[in-house]
Amino acid sequence: MTPLLLRPLCLTVSVVSLLFSFASHAGLELKLSGHVSTDIHVDLPGKPNETAAWMLDRNDNAAYLKATATYKKATLEADVKFRYRGFQSALSLPALSDKSLLDPFRFDSNSAFIEIRDVAKGLDLRVGRQVINWGTADTFNPTSNLNPKDFEDPLLFAESMGNQMVRADWTPRKDLTLTAVWVPVFRGSLLPTSASAAFTDANAFARAIRNTTDPDVAALIAAQSAVSGLFSYAFTSTVAIPETSLKNSMGAFRMAWKMLSFDWSASYFIGFDHVPRGVSSSAGSAQGSTVPIALGLEYPRKQVVGLDVSGQIPGIEVGIWGEVAAVIHDTLKTDISPGFVLPSGKTTATGIQDTAGVFYKVTAGLDYSFTRWLLVNAQYVRGFFDEFGASQLDNYVVAGAVIKGWRDKLEAKLFAVVDIDDGSHIIFPQLILKPFGPVEFTAGVFWYGGIASSKFGQVATGPSRAFLKLQLNL
Repeated sequence: MTPLLLRPLCLTVSVVSLLFSFASHAGLELKLSGHVSTDIHVDLPGKPNETAAWMLDRNDNAAYLKATATYKKATLEADVKFRYRGFQSALSLPALSDKSLLDPFRFDSNSAFIEIRDVAKGLDLRVGRQVINWGTADTFNPTSNLNPKDFEDPLLFAESMGNQMVRADWTPRKDLTLTAVWVPVFRGSLLPTSASAAFTDANAFARAIRNTTDPDVAALIAAQSAVSGLFSYAFTSTVAIPETSLKNSMGAFRMAWKMLSFDWSASYFIGFDHVPRGVSSSAGSAQGSTVPIALGLEYPRKQVVGLDVSGQIPGIEVGIWGEVAAVIHDTLKTDISPGFVLPSGKTTATGIQDTAGVFYKVTAGLDYSFTRWLLVNAQYVRGFFDEFGASQLDNYVVAGAVIKGWRDKLEAKLFAVVDIDDGSHIIFPQLILKPFGPVEFTAGVFWYGGIASSKFGQVATGPSRAFLKLQLNL
């Protein structure tokens, strides 16, 4: 058995053994839940510069198990997801003898923590791997900054991933909770395979420095456009990960309360953004028609002051919510060495996207159930998940409807995201069938629209896709 397989199996056996050991105590409450699923995605044609049409993008089989054990004031929770990738990665003759490459798999976990309630009066403590989502908006939560995001599957809309944390909640009175969180070690977000185009595609490069007024940078953009098609580029990249020291650990505080029948919270976060940004680009000497370019990336430091509110408008039963996050940051710039002399006579240029200061991300929305079978939802969003810096923020409208029928066995969903600034969009229709018991069939399309230089039309967002999923909930 390969070491690659032994490590996750040992972890799983250890967790299960701990649960059964815990279960030997009298008065223990043990809960298990999970699912088994099969997920297939096919890339669709139609997006500008897209070359992956009709390719199978995903062929996953996954088994998920979550266990929660409670004994008196203590709770232990652990989950594990085993996933077969469905595509072999054996690219050499010796690799064909390695089953882990012929049939790749991986283990994921978002929770493995111990929680103790009433450590002191009104004080709860939770230590271990966990997900902490703050904010009240639907999906787009600018005040939630503790966990990295999973961007690998766009259908998940940046689902949070677990990380090791220490959390303390103190409730001095019923309608007031104070929370403190410490994250000892930073963990970056999981990016899709198309993410590299965000730093190598000419359209993405132009978007990243679109507000830079330096004439040298403008000359660089013009030069890149002029030689487009004449040269190919060989990119290498390095990512500077925050050093695992106490000064780079992250922390957050939150106060939540009720007022005027609404839920409110104010929060503060200090740490790093979970998506890296390009900070340097250096071109080497051309080798024939190929130009080597070295990219440098890093995770920007930030502080976030947040405020959110949610509730229901009395009398008309319309749910409303709002979040605003003030993000404090250092100067955001990119140092560029193009390999030739610029109009100023220099051989390097610095594209400053934003000087040190504050930018604001905002989400505000509402939902309303016209009947038990029709729910509508609409939001205004300033700043997408991956946007950082005032010059990078676009404005969006996110809207959708859910229609239920056939005794709740059939559900149709249609959601759309529109970038108000450039007109690009996502259209996301789904049809969900629950024919009996815990079985679910889901089919749909995740469609990107827009020109090649737009937010959702650029190559970096990946291809449009059709998908089919079968899931059995345990």
